[in-house]
Amino acid sequence: MLIKNTDLPIIDYVSLIKINEITNKHVHLSCSDLDGNITYITDAYLQFTGYTREEVMGKNHSLFKHPNVDNDFIKNLWKTITQDKVWVGELENINKAGVSHWVKTMIEPLFDANGLKVGYCSIREDISDRKSLEEFSKIDIISQLYNRRHFNEIYNQELFFAKENQSSLGLLLCDIDSFEAFNLSYGYQQGDMLLFSLANVLRKLPFMKKHFLFRLGGGEFAILIKEIDTEELNTYAKILQESIYTLQIPHVSNIVSNIVTLSIGGASVCLDHGIYVYSDIYNIADKNLFLAKKSGRNTIKVTSHLAKLSEPNEIDPTTQLPTRLKLNHDLNNLEKEAMLILLYINDFSHYHEHYGNEFIDKLLVQKAKVLRQHFISEDVSIYRLNINEFAILVTHESKFRYFFSLLEHSILTSRICCDIDNPDSQEVAISYTAGIAYGKEQILRKANHALQKAFISTKNFCIYEENLTQNKVKKDHIRQLNIYKKALEDGNIIPYFQPVIDAKTEKIVKYEALARIIDTEGNIVPPYLFLDIAKEDKTFENFTRQLLQKVFAIVSKNEMEFSVNLTYENATSPELIAYIKNRLDKYGGEKITFEIIESEEIVDYPKLNRFIKEVKNYGCKIAIDDFGSGYSNFTNLIKLDIDYIKIDGTIIEKLHLDKNVESMTKSLISFAKETGIQTIAEYVSSEEIANKVKELNVDLLQGFYYGKPLDPSAYKLIV
Repeated sequence: MLIKNTDLPIIDYVSLIKINEITNKHVHLSCSDLDGNITYITDAYLQFTGYTREEVMGKNHSLFKHPNVDNDFIKNLWKTITQDKVWVGELENINKAGVSHWVKTMIEPLFDANGLKVGYCSIREDISDRKSLEEFSKIDIISQLYNRRHFNEIYNQELFFAKENQSSLGLLLCDIDSFEAFNLSYGYQQGDMLLFSLANVLRKLPFMKKHFLFRLGGGEFAILIKEIDTEELNTYAKILQESIYTLQIPHVSNIVSNIVTLSIGGASVCLDHGIYVYSDIYNIADKNLFLAKKSGRNTIKVTSHLAKLSEPNEIDPTTQLPTRLKLNHDLNNLEKEAMLILLYINDFSHYHEHYGNEFIDKLLVQKAKVLRQHFISEDVSIYRLNINEFAILVTHESKFRYFFSLLEHSILTSRICCDIDNPDSQEVAISYTAGIAYGKEQILRKANHALQKAFISTKNFCIYEENLTQNKVKKDHIRQLNIYKKALEDGNIIPYFQPVIDAKTEKIVKYEALARIIDTEGNIVPPYLFLDIAKEDKTFENFTRQLLQKVFAIVSKNEMEFSVNLTYENATSPELIAYIKNRLDKYGGEKITFEIIESEEIVDYPKLNRFIKEVKNYGCKIAIDDFGSGYSNFTNLIKLDIDYIKIDGTIIEKLHLDKNVESMTKSLISFAKETGIQTIAEYVSSEEIANKVKELNVDLLQGFYYGKPLDPSAYKLIV
């Protein structure tokens, strides 16, 4: 498949041939006709599947489909692409040998020069290792039961379903008495055999077939039971305890018996009334397990939801934040509509198990401090609801959008590193999931409903949807739009600057100009509060023009290079192009890099390439921003004459946490090197990330570790 562009000079055409060779060698790409019959396939994808070109050309793409793939799933795929939309998803395929593998796939319609659809193009990424790791990560290797990580997922799911169906949910926590002493007396191999034996007993109990079994760690197991009352739960606990007792496994170090025994704590809660969130049932069961051990072990303690009404306290002793009791009091006394955010710390049980109570207490204190620093206002209150959940109540309507934007673009978009001392001597990355609701009546129930929906949908936040919410969001949108337009009218669109660093010398080589606005009170407004609104408004071209005017004025006074962002609409607007050329005629372009955001909005690549050719005549350079965030990148890249790609910040943030992301980034950088394009890593926020991207041979670095976006005077760009 040779990509031609007769508008390009010969040297560019030769380069395109080389790029096609690289694509054929490294990218899993195929094309089909309108019926799904293969018309083109790269050598890379042939090698991956084990087929020869002769065996697949003209055959239907279903040749690769695994029998397990549901027909309705395929129908939905075809429904999407036949409507000329891009489909992105994960598919289970098989190779020629019949071996299963998973691919993340983007399928996009193909059109000829006359705009007639002629087929489809697919690009795939092998994610088999990640899928295998996901499945493997659910299973405890010793007991072969589900592990604590999967417990969190199933627990959230079943709690949500129980609430939806207004049914009951029960939880038993079982702990082998003096399990550590058993390991010391008999050895860890015998300890592992004990765990496996107990797991087998759990599996064989008749009532367990429709329930979920987990090993949480050490000698502790969990059983999650649907639609059960307290009496039944207590009966199950007795049967379980007796089944272990009949095994008569010797345990000379057991303080209550000379055989292995269990202590069991349980809780049953009916979800047809009241408000329950993630930790409520677990906390009751865990407390009951503690009481069972305290009362002499080999004991059962099971209660209903009434147990949680005891020992109320309005201040949490660890974080010194108000508790759920205070939140309920404040909600009952609301005089007008409010916004409530429930903020859940992900993977908390894993951290608790791995690092212990002292680390967890320090972590919670630190997170509470960070939340206080972010949500500073007399109209905002922060609460600690459960062991790993906070609540944020905003009581003034004018602050809703600000704090929602702060949550969406700051708290939830990055994995917040915790630098508390721990046995691993490594930073721990903390992420959140949030549920948000607006209103006055039953706002906690609505926020919790949104939180559970976020868990199931794997999104990092969800908003409780109703007409009131939509109206409130619309009012906030209008208010922010007015702030933006007032700043535009008053000439208060200003550039801030962030340094870009050479990875080898660690010297500043250029600055990126980043938009800010000044509101009527003199506050600097960050881009996430206005940029989306500005792009939707018809004045956005005037916004870009005002920003460019101020950037060029600073460029003219400095020898340093600068970069500035343009959208696809900016770069294809005749009026704005004319303005840019006017500025370049006056100041020259040798110090300017235009960063074009890589997105699905780019529909006319020849038109965009004409802009690139025009500004390159002035000596300007071109970068593609947010590269790697989509699946059309390799295809789109070869259509443009560019100098840099900026690797999307969400990828850079995960480099030191996810091996799959690291592998993908290596391939991306390798591709760029082979095509003579320099790479820039965004969001370099720590020394660890900086070292990682240097190790991967990135050319330039940008992020808070090297410098925050600041007023030009802070970097001595103006006197």
